This record gives sequence, C-alpha cells and structure tokens, in this order.
Amino acid sequence: MICATMIKGLKLTMNRYPIILKYHIIIPLTYISCGIRKISRYKGVNRLLSTCYLLSILGFAPLQGQSDGMTLLSNWDLDTLPAGGGGVYQYNDLWGYAANDREYAIIGSYEGTWFIDVTDPQNPVVADYEVGGYTASLWRDYKTYKHYCYGVADAGATSTLQIFDLATLPDSVTKIFDSDTFFVQAHNLFIDTASAILYACGTNNLSTGLILLDISSPQDIPSLIGNFDLGHYTHDIHVRNDTVYCFAANSGLKIYDFTNTSFVETISELSNYPDKGYNHSGWLNDQGDVMVFCDETHDKMVKVMDLTDITFPKVSSLFKSTLLCPETNSIAHNPFIRDSLVFVSYYHDGVQVFDISDPKYPFRVAYYDTEPADTSYSGGSGVWGVYPYLPSGRILASDVRNGLFVLDFAPTHNPDAWYVDTTTVTDDETGHCWENAFNSIVEAQPFLKEGDSLFIAQGLYIPDSTDRSKSFQFPDSSFILGGFPTGGSTLDLRNTQTFPTRFSGNINNIATHVDDSYHILKNPVHHTIWINGIHFQGGNHTGDMQYSSGSGIINQGTLYLDDCIFLDQQGDAPGYSISNNYKLFFSNSIIYQNNLLSGFASFLNHKNAYLKIDGIVQFKN
Repeated sequence: MICATMIKGLKLTMNRYPIILKYHIIIPLTYISCGIRKISRYKGVNRLLSTCYLLSILGFAPLQGQSDGMTLLSNWDLDTLPAGGGGVYQYNDLWGYAANDREYAIIGSYEGTWFIDVTDPQNPVVADYEVGGYTASLWRDYKTYKHYCYGVADAGATSTLQIFDLATLPDSVTKIFDSDTFFVQAHNLFIDTASAILYACGTNNLSTGLILLDISSPQDIPSLIGNFDLGHYTHDIHVRNDTVYCFAANSGLKIYDFTNTSFVETISELSNYPDKGYNHSGWLNDQGDVMVFCDETHDKMVKVMDLTDITFPKVSSLFKSTLLCPETNSIAHNPFIRDSLVFVSYYHDGVQVFDISDPKYPFRVAYYDTEPADTSYSGGSGVWGVYPYLPSGRILASDVRNGLFVLDFAPTHNPDAWYVDTTTVTDDETGHCWENAFNSIVEAQPFLKEGDSLFIAQGLYIPDSTDRSKSFQFPDSSFILGGFPTGGSTLDLRNTQTFPTRFSGNINNIATHVDDSYHILKNPVHHTIWINGIHFQGGNHTGDMQYSSGSGIINQGTLYLDDCIFLDQQGDAPGYSISNNYKLFFSNSIIYQNNLLSGFASFLNHKNAYLKIDGIVQFKN
C-alpha cells in the first residue's frame, strides 16, 4: 500500500477576521519601575512618570491579530513615541540577540534604539534606550557581531554609525562609538561574520557603492577597508564568504566577488525577471543554492532564485501573501530563511511564513497579521522587520505603528495527499492512498483543502456528466499530478505519455462537441496552482455568455503548467485552448489538433497578463 504524502502543501486561510481594536490596560506602578529599568533616558518620560497618565499609555497589553500557526505572546508599544511619515512610522527595523540564556529584541524608533529583554516572552522588559545621532529618522537598521550591536540611520545631517556593547545586558548597554567618520547616513548594513567585515550601503557619501569596515577587533574603532563604487544604488545587501548580493532597487540584483578588494569582480546580475518591481532585500539559504528576495512594490510576488549556477541565477518560482484574497495589493518587505522556511515581513499583511523545501513549490505554513484593521493596502503600514533566529524558536516582528510583537511559531495544519484512480474497487474509498483511491476527481474535490496534493492515475475525467457550465476548480496552492499507472505508483515510476491522465470536456463523447464543457478547468482570481502531466481534451467555449475563451483552461490567477497536452478544443473566439488573464508559467507542453472555428489562435494571452515559457512549448495546430 502506498499511502505516504509525496508533495507538501498547506492550508491557507482566506477569511478576514472582524476588526479588533487596540486596547490598553492599567499597569501597577511597581511593574513600571521594575519592568523599565532605564526608561528615564528617553526624553520626556520623567515628566510622564510623575502622572497617572503613564499608566494608560504603556503598551504591554496584547494587540489582537489574525493568525494561523502563530500565537501572540506579547506586544510592546509606547503610543507616546513621536512618529514620522504623516504620523505613521513610530518604529522601523529590528534585530535579535541572545546571550547567557537570555533573549533580546533590538528595535528602532523614530528617535532612537530600544533594547528589550524578551526572555520571558509574555512580559517584555525594556533594558535600555539609546537616542540616535539624528532623532527624526524613518529608517534604522541593525546587525550584531559577537556582543556588539551596529546601528545606522538614513536621514538627517547628524546621523552616525553607532556601536553598542551588549555585554552588560540585561542591566544596560554601553555606547562605545557614535561617529560620522565613515558616513553620516546609511540605508542598510550587513556583517560578514566569517571575515568580520561590515558592509554599508545607500550611504550619503557613496550612494552608488559600498563602504567596507574592518570590525575584527570590535572593542576598537572600526578601520576603513575602502569605498567601492559599483555604479548603481544598493538598497540592501546580503554577504556570505566575500560573495556580495546587492539588491539594487530598479536595477535588479547584482552579485559580486569581494575576495580581493583590490579587484572586485562581477559574478552575475539579474536585471530582468518575472513580476519585477523595486528590488529591495533578500536572504540566502544555508546551502547557498537558493535565495529569496522581495520587491518593495504593491502586489509584487516574492521570488525564489536558483543559485545552483551562481553565474546564471534564475527565478524558479514566485509566491505571495493572499491574506485578503482576492485583493493582494500588499508589499513584501524583508525575507529571512531559517532551515527550509521563509519568514517575510509584509506591509499590511504582517508576518507570513512559507515552506521552500522544494523551491519550485513554495507554500504558506503560518502567518500573523499585526493589524487586521488595515484593509486599505495604501501606503506602507504593517510589519517592517522580522527576526526568526532566537534560540527559543520564537519570532520577533516590528510593526511601524504597533511596536514589537513576540510570537510563538507552531504550524497546526499538515498537508494532505489525495489519490484518484478510475479502476479502484473498494468499500473504503477514503482517497488517502492508491488502494483506497477515489474513482473520480468530482468525488475528491469536497475533501481538497488549500495546499493539498492530488495524484491521478491514467484515465478519463470529466467535470460533470450533464452540465456544460461545470469546470474543474482546485483550492489555492494545490499540486495536481497526472501520469500514474492504473493501481498507482511512486513518483519515480509515473510516465505522462505511457499513462495519460485526461481531463476531458466531451461530456457525451459526441464528435461535434456541441455539448462539451465550456471550460475544462478554471483557476480563480489570485489562486496559485501547479499542474503537471495532464492531457486536456474536448471543451468548447462557444455559447458561454460569461467567458468567450479558454475551452481547455481559463486562468485568472497564477498557474504553473508543465508537461501538459492540449488537443481537440473548440471555440469561436481567440484563446479557445488556453486563455491567460493574469500569470502563466508554461513549460514542456504541446498544443495541437484544435479546431479553429473562426480562424483564431488557440492560445490567448490577454493584455497586461504575464506569460513565461520555459523548455519547449509546441503549437501544432
């Protein structure tokens, strides 16, 4: 009996929860005095401490949010902090730090930097606050090396590189460097720990390059390695063993070899790629063969890049948050990879977590929306940064309006695999293995959930035996695989030519096709599905008053088609075999022997729809 799940997927929850407004609680004064040791270092707080007003504005109360697989442990927020950007941005980026069995969040605000002890995740404690060199910055960025924290800001004439010694935590931190010696402003920094080199990008004095500092003796003042003009703006960087990945805004992604700083070499670049936007930031997996990067542009998908050959990087798959589906106009901001998981901070959609065990088939495993009341998708509110590397496994997130979130990560749903075989004879038709497979896809469909996999043996499958308007439809993030022999097999024995799996619209097997299904398969708006090894035949959209194309497939979401055949379709308008209205990734397939009733093309890619063809796609009409 073959019952093992072969491809992983996961349920995606689409329903938006009711709006839950933020609230505060009265906190005993004793809790304030022991919980915030050095709060008086923040200007204006001493005055507030003398009044009962402080009791109602300290934000240790949990802020509710929509979630799946993630649980809110605490939310730290000071509503009285000043905000920039039209009063929206109180907070910005964050980082994490752990030492001596304690865990900390380092979070930037408009005026400076907060060091918060989150060892007890339900009771965050402010250990220290340090004012910035410039006290009105929307942008701050942090990284740590050994027991030192390095911080930069990208605003003002008095910003500096700041270095904090964290050795005295949880009592305090010590600022050991606060200077504009190397630059005033920097948008981001990254530390290559293997070589103890700090890379700064987006600086005021070298906007088209990188500034490298030697921090091998972190207790001392850093020394300048050099200023390197690369000829383009770099918004963010990722570095590993002297290989530098530059996220170069509108110029795409650039990869350099900094092994010899006297002769920096260009390894490769990715200037054009699917669904391109403002190339913002990315992260490399532990093996170094996969990178995930984000474009800071509304409604752009997150890219998974194959780096098996670093001289020829290529996007292997795309994914996005579908929290408010069918509206998906959020912004993916910063991705971080931990093992086979990608944690993405999303403007508007909170923290989204995806599994990239198979980089070609990413799927969501969990999420937490820090501000479910935000449904407009305008501007850039929501989660700026996420940090998934604490030893406890807990997740830190910074929301620009709502401060620090400490989250527990525990996905609750396991994907299911379902099996269909027309020849199955059993009294126990559960669909969970070949021996007990469903006899038809129609029987399987009520059980399918978002992220599930459907394995289909050779045979003929129709959407409905009488109704032309019925089509196959599958949940978001579904994997549909045909080409298995009668009785089933493992993946390695499937053969899509020897064991054809046919999706047919020819309801009564009439040669004239007058009663064929209008559309054999429909992929709804903003659904993403993968189909491999299916033969589409029959189908005739003639007479459908709603959709005048797409007898084989009408795609309104994101569709991956591989190793498929389209034959014997009919229609009286363009695109009678396939009608693509949004995003289609098409590879290793054939379209042939289709009937051109009005002389139109069998494939229609609508205006502004995205189409990418890999491998060989043959049109033989």
